[in-house]
Amino acid sequence: MDIYSSSLEFIKTHWSTCAIGAVVLIFVYWYGTRSRSRLEKTFPGIPGPKQWPFIGSLPDVIRSGGQMHLQFDNDYKKFGKVYRTMFFGSPSLVVSDPAMIKDIFVKYFDCFHDRPSLASTPEPFDKGLFDVKGEKWKRIRTIASPSFSSHKLKGMVPLMNVRCDTLVSKVEEYAKSGETFDIVKDQQALTLDIFFNFADQGIETDFQKNPNDPVIKKVLKSMNPGFWEDMFFFFVLPNLPFGKTILNTDTVAKFQNRYFYEVADLAREVIAAKRKDSTQK
Repeated sequence: MDIYSSSLEFIKTHWSTCAIGAVVLIFVYWYGTRSRSRLEKTFPGIPGPKQWPFIGSLPDVIRSGGQMHLQFDNDYKKFGKVYRTMFFGSPSLVVSDPAMIKDIFVKYFDCFHDRPSLASTPEPFDKGLFDVKGEKWKRIRTIASPSFSSHKLKGMVPLMNVRCDTLVSKVEEYAKSGETFDIVKDQQALTLDIFFNFADQGIETDFQKNPNDPVIKKVLKSMNPGFWEDMFFFFVLPNLPFGKTILNTDTVAKFQNRYFYEVADLAREVIAAKRKDSTQK
């Protein structure tokens, strides 16, 4: 009874402080759960992983070791081929049905051209196909599409086979030695070897045999800056008050893309070298 009386007396004496505290708590609760409410209103009746206040599905990502594909695979097995989730603070559908994916990317590709802007992209990366929208996107896609015709892709197969043979040889060496190895790193090197051969014709690379090459280190670092950095910028910050506003500032955008600038400088050096060679010829 004394505790009740003391509490009542405290409220009477500090009613304004208690009122402000109650309003703040209600606002914090509303803001923390609004993402879940938006998700339920946008995609009612569709199952999906639990969304925690402020951090969304971050606990699931951490349990998956920060590997998004593992989280998607676990959710797919649990919720089916189409399920809802919050992606970078926005209600999203995850689709893993092959027929539906084909319709999205091929049959109705013109209906899915504008990707959501997760964060501000600084120049010159804002001119990429993943960032431009509307007519600019259609123009760039129209220019790029002929480079990926079935005829041209078939012409690339012999060059791809040469690089794949190198990977097969490495796997055979691993098998003979009996040592464990990380196949992902070898596949990354294979991908970059193929990319450099096609995108930068005349530039010979052999990242599979030289995994410590500075070029491959820069490229891989640009794609994966670090586990905790990814967690903060992609899952924590977008769910905080004014988080998306902070993400769209030039300072944060340039910090997030700092490794891409190094790759861009490398690309400029390659282009300059090719132009110099063509001029001398």
